[in-house]
Amino acid sequence: MEKVYGKRKTSDLMNSLLCYELCKRKVVVDNSHWMYETSKKVLGSWLTDTVVKGSMGKVFTGGDNLASFESNLRSMNAMGIPVIGNYSIEAKEGEEFTPAEMDLSAEEYINYLDTHQKYLE
Repeated sequence: MEKVYGKRKTSDLMNSLLCYELCKRKVVVDNSHWMYETSKKVLGSWLTDTVVKGSMGKVFTGGDNLASFESNLRSMNAMGIPVIGNYSIEAKEGEEFTPAEMDLSAEEYINYLDTHQKYLE
């Protein structure tokens, strides 16, 4: 356990515990979309997204981009923790990706995987 948790800050561990406990609650899971949308209306998109990224996002995502994913991948790899990478891109509200942009993003990810294979095995 020391190997896995010893290098993490207490605040990160508490965040993980809170997120996992919230995800155990059916009422939270079933109403998460409503809670998110209501929060955006009351607190605004920027604050809501900042809180989500800093809480659930820290627990359940590997990063906002390939560089942050790589940093997390190396950190987990150093602790002997296997990583599953599930790449996705999301458009911001009001944005749309063209098929060419999606193809380019997919190509960048494939190239990333090819050059970083040693961390993925």
